Amino acid sequence: MQVATIQSIQFKQAIGFSSLLFTLTLLLHSALPLWFILVICSSLGLYLLQAYKAKAVAANTKYVGNKESGSQVNVWHVSVLQVNIVAALILVGLLVNIRQAGVLNLMLQILLLAVNCRLWLLQKAAERQQLVWVQYFLLASGFILHQSMLMALLIFGLIGLNLYLHYHLFAPAHTRIPQRALIQSVVIIIPLWLACFVLFPRLAPFWQIPNINMATTGLGDSIDPGSIEQLVQNDSVAFRVEFSQAPPPQQQLYWRAKIYEQFDGRSWHVDEVKNSSNKAKQPAANIDTLSNPNEVTDLIRYKVIAEPSQQRSLFSLANPVQSQGPVQIQQAGLVQANTIVSQRLPYQLASIEQPIGLISAAERDRNLTLANGNAASKAFAQQLFANAPTPDAFVKAVANHFNQQAYFYSLTPPRLGKDSIDQFLFETKTGFCSHYASAAAFMLRSVGIPARVVGGYQGGNWYAEQNYLQVTQREAHAWVEYLVDQHWYKFDPTAAVAPERVLQDLNAALNDEQRLMLQSGWQQISWLSDLRQQFRHIDYYWSVWVLGFDTSQQLDIWRTLKRYAWHLLVGLGFILAILVLSWLYLQQKKRRLNVPAATLLIQQYVPSLWQNKTPSSSVSGYLQQLSRNYPKHAELLNSLIALYDQALYQQDTAALAALHQLLRREKTRLRRFFRMVQNA
Repeated sequence: MQVATIQSIQFKQAIGFSSLLFTLTLLLHSALPLWFILVICSSLGLYLLQAYKAKAVAANTKYVGNKESGSQVNVWHVSVLQVNIVAALILVGLLVNIRQAGVLNLMLQILLLAVNCRLWLLQKAAERQQLVWVQYFLLASGFILHQSMLMALLIFGLIGLNLYLHYHLFAPAHTRIPQRALIQSVVIIIPLWLACFVLFPRLAPFWQIPNINMATTGLGDSIDPGSIEQLVQNDSVAFRVEFSQAPPPQQQLYWRAKIYEQFDGRSWHVDEVKNSSNKAKQPAANIDTLSNPNEVTDLIRYKVIAEPSQQRSLFSLANPVQSQGPVQIQQAGLVQANTIVSQRLPYQLASIEQPIGLISAAERDRNLTLANGNAASKAFAQQLFANAPTPDAFVKAVANHFNQQAYFYSLTPPRLGKDSIDQFLFETKTGFCSHYASAAAFMLRSVGIPARVVGGYQGGNWYAEQNYLQVTQREAHAWVEYLVDQHWYKFDPTAAVAPERVLQDLNAALNDEQRLMLQSGWQQISWLSDLRQQFRHIDYYWSVWVLGFDTSQQLDIWRTLKRYAWHLLVGLGFILAILVLSWLYLQQKKRRLNVPAATLLIQQYVPSLWQNKTPSSSVSGYLQQLSRNYPKHAELLNSLIALYDQALYQQDTAALAALHQLLRREKTRLRRFFRMVQNA
């Protein structure tokens, strides 16, 4: 039975370790290849099966899965050599994949492999303890890949499970966790942890995740008819914004992210030459470089918290002129992170509603280049330009054409062939923002006006109570910038076809059928959508108060503490005094609880008795001595002695009640007597 009990305990530990490792595998799945995940999960399943067989054999029971009735199942015990051979083969596969995975991911994979192999070879308690410590490190590594509050709660829960396993590895069998001691430890640890988080120096992250095969989100380096339509079906958060003043109107919320200048007849692409030169120079814009710095009156100041995208492109309004954080403002008014955005990235910008200046003649020439094809669109553009020969007039003519003709805004436009602009303008006349932006930029270039497509996001949902703007992938948008007087001006042809898209949001520009396309089954349930948004609000506060807590905020706290140092010392002294008095009171109460009830009655009604009595003499002995010395009071004192001894030594409740009545009735006489004795 003792062997069976030990095996039962080990089986419970096996379930705990396997559950923890399985959840860890899911937690780190973005850093693991699919085949490796399958290997780990299969290994954990086999390990649990073997642990169950070992428990059944130890309890002298039949294994249900055995086909031979009445026979015992032999447990398969693996050797160190077998585990090492399998681990070596898996490691070779991981090393082959290192260029695609990255060094950091490889380290996580090796750690997970080591933990799984150690699980098969657990024999001694020390080996289990080693396993627990490695699991602590792997759990902490989960914060590298995940920054959301819900994932943080999951990681903290797994750390709690690991602590539970850790406790049972050290504690004797069948012991329970002392809840009172646990609560006391938590009460002590949480304030210390908060103090360390708030007051200790903030260190920059030691690494980023250079993982090129992880799924990217947001706009890519090329845009074509259909690319943004697919992106807007994703309702995940792209970034959040907090403004220093009132937020700008919805129609001004054009978040620039990428500029597409190369056109191949169907798709628009980011210019690689210009992109590489920007990375090399990395010039920072400022107010002095604006075309009319004297006209600067108000800056739009805002803080952005960007979600991980595995890209460097970030988001900005209008013409950014000041930045703070690990970002840089590029020549074309774009904002880029210093490294790949693999974690939530907070940064601050100041923008102004002025057009962005032309960088060079090469930039102008690049945005006049036209690919072959789409002859009908070129001819139509020249026809419009004949009646509107200036850039602004031509832009207005293009907008009027889209507005007055039978063009439609749709998430499901027809597929386009080789001459996509011609097909869209003259045949299908149905498209999304990328269709209209592509056609408008092409027509502008056809008449000699430099133009380019800008990709980013438009609008966002403003939450007044939480005081932030939430921009999701659904707000992805494309528009046009055209050159006039050496400056780039915004033109959104979508606003001419579906002004609701710009003035309100995407849902307002779609019909009921297409709105349903954007919502999965559970998103159509209003209370679930509301609950999801409430979690997003909480996650935002987590980003601001925890993930976004940086050195500047910490310095502000230190300055505040220094300013109110005297008040804080007085307050701390007051709190300390209360704690000391409370401790003394509890100690006195504890001592009183150890004093017999009869003695407490004497202390309550005749406190002066204790001032005359020597510590070595008992209460009864002292009263007997007084009875002999003062015969006049002997009767009262003898009655007191008799009731006290009976209540104290015989634990007679009736005597205790009689003693209480006697003391209450003769309180005044007894106090006068003991004052007389004291003064004698």
